[in-house]
Amino acid sequence: MADVSIYWFRDDLRLADLPGLAAAAQASPVIPVFVRDPDLGDAWRMGSASQWWLHH
Repeated sequence: MADVSIYWFRDDLRLADLPGLAAAAQASPVIPVFVRDPDLGDAWRMGSASQWWLHH
């Protein structure tokens, strides 16, 4: 089985200025992971367009 990196997007989905993601992408294929926790409430409010985009 080939080496694969898993990158966990914890706060947002931006691709620039993430040294961990850049290092992972240079080393091997990357599986991106983002888990939206609706229980966070107002700590990180996502707009309706962002919610639609993530769902589809």
